[in-house]
Amino acid sequence: MIEFITLFLGGLVAGPRTVEIMTGDAVAVVEIWLDGEREERLVRPPWKLEVDFGHRLSPHILEAVALDAADRELGRTLQWINMSPKQAQCWLMIEGDDRGQGAVAKVVWKSLGRSDEPRSVEAYFDGESLAVENPQAIQLPSFDPDKAHHLRVRLEFSEDLFSEAEAVFGGAYGSEVSAEITAVPIWFKNGRKPKEARAMESWFMVGGEPQ
Repeated sequence: MIEFITLFLGGLVAGPRTVEIMTGDAVAVVEIWLDGEREERLVRPPWKLEVDFGHRLSPHILEAVALDAADRELGRTLQWINMSPKQAQCWLMIEGDDRGQGAVAKVVWKSLGRSDEPRSVEAYFDGESLAVENPQAIQLPSFDPDKAHHLRVRLEFSEDLFSEAEAVFGGAYGSEVSAEITAVPIWFKNGRKPKEARAMESWFMVGGEPQ
């Protein structure tokens, strides 16, 4: 329902910075909070503002909260500023018809690897692989909105750097419940690497379940 377009991944952040947010159609108000204090209440698009992170380099938590016209919370997202950065991150948000037709998964990402553009993008809807023509807007198949559905997106930036995000929506979950899966940088002894990143997937499983 709400995600940051502006991603502060790596580097150090200070002073005024422009922050932009994307939201679903049901969002009427966006509140921006910095370190637990409300910075701004936006009541119409564009969901964009300037946030002052101060003249000193300090850790911050930047949070965006989506509200409907009755001030009911629809969702929230946050970023850690000037804190131990991950090497790659991605987020996704579902947009489209509540009747299960023509829905699209909007994906944003940031990488500190050799390239900011993923060399491959995989998407799985209810366990089935999806064709990905546009990695920033992945077309979803028609689905029953009264049942819960699961979407997983995996972005690979190099053979040792990737990021994944998930969303569960429909049925008892309503609009969307999403989560980013932490990117994992990997170092190899003696430079011995598997030919494909997929060969490493079993390294991160316990009892047959991914960790």
